[in-house]
Amino acid sequence: MRGMHRSTLALALVAVGMAAFTPGAYAVPSFSRQTGLACAACHTIYPALTPFGRLFKLNGYTMTGLAQVVAKETQQAPGMSLNRDMPVSAIVQAGLTSLSRAVPGQQNPSAAFPQTLALFLAGEATPHVGTVIELGYDQDSGKVAVDMVDVRYANHANWSGTDTIFGVTFNNAPTLEDVWNSTPAYGYPFVTSASAPSPAAGPFIASMNVAANVLGVGGYTKRGDWYGDVSFYRSAPQGQPVGTLDMSIRGTAPYLRFAWSRDTTTHSVEFGVFGLRADYRPMGSSPMTDRYTDLGVDGQYQYFAPGGVNILELRGSYIREKTDWGATITSNPADTARFLSVNGSWIYARRYGVTLGYFQTVGTTDCLLYNGNLDCVGAVSAVSGSRTGSPNSRGYIIEFDYLPWQNLKLATQYILYSRFNGAASNYDGNGRNATDNNTLYFNLMLSF
Repeated sequence: MRGMHRSTLALALVAVGMAAFTPGAYAVPSFSRQTGLACAACHTIYPALTPFGRLFKLNGYTMTGLAQVVAKETQQAPGMSLNRDMPVSAIVQAGLTSLSRAVPGQQNPSAAFPQTLALFLAGEATPHVGTVIELGYDQDSGKVAVDMVDVRYANHANWSGTDTIFGVTFNNAPTLEDVWNSTPAYGYPFVTSASAPSPAAGPFIASMNVAANVLGVGGYTKRGDWYGDVSFYRSAPQGQPVGTLDMSIRGTAPYLRFAWSRDTTTHSVEFGVFGLRADYRPMGSSPMTDRYTDLGVDGQYQYFAPGGVNILELRGSYIREKTDWGATITSNPADTARFLSVNGSWIYARRYGVTLGYFQTVGTTDCLLYNGNLDCVGAVSAVSGSRTGSPNSRGYIIEFDYLPWQNLKLATQYILYSRFNGAASNYDGNGRNATDNNTLYFNLMLSF
């Protein structure tokens, strides 16, 4: 029974991995108020960043057109420079989800209002220091919590005749500090249904086990075409006493990111690598941990057609994850999984957008982890379980976006599964097919 309980918990934790943390899926109007620039200066269709938007973030969100309260440095006191107006903004989001086949005990269609209600304090705090701090309401829990935090110091230096940006970031999610839309925190899909089933396996680097529940401190630099970032994360779980061992990282988890990029008037291209290693305590105060090693490659291409009306964006990432099970009881001492995501968007006049995407998960068969039974024989968790003990899943996404104004986005998204948790038909042993989880999702997002 103890082993069953721990494997069931492990499956729940793995399932949470697909509930990827996407706090960056917003455009923050505070920046428009601060800079005097429209959203389209930094975004194609938000949250996707333009080259200018990436530079704005690398420079610590500090470009400002607001009136300043300024005090010169003297022998008696240091100087001061503050925006006269506080850069505050809000986002409200509503969603409607329709599944091909209802989940037992769940409304279908199901409405979420507000799916997100968030307040942002974002912009320059003082010279060279800027912030994005999000306080959000979660409909599922009915609670208000801190979601996204990114506090940066940024500056410039001339190294060997080349202008170099360097900075320090304090944030609460690996890849949140990234400036491309090809890594998990800012990756596509930018927004999804909160009520639709998702595959059991997802990368640890994108899971709620670390996102919004850690403190990361790191340094980054961009010199010419090269970008590098080294950060270290330590658990800082919300809703638990400080220093709690349960569901926490032992020690610190290092995160590495290196990328090459080049921007011209019409083209922007990036290729990079990233990785995270974490020793994670899944439950209790036991010193035993599960070790997650995530290694990924990513790429992004943007084409801005002359005249600025048509924009093409291509994005992709591939993550290989190895998990050495030291605390969770599973069928295998170690499991591997590979996660592929590729997508492309065509945008017309920053008003209309269509995106096509493909995603795939391929992983080790582990009956105890995904099925709940040592030999994949017996009852399986309906909807979320895997009859075969395999996490293999794949599917397609098509999305249409319409922006009547730059701060209002209407999205229609359809996710089609050809395989879900190891099979196309009867994947959970309870008669549910992969296509039963096909999801039609409508989303409204208003930023102000």
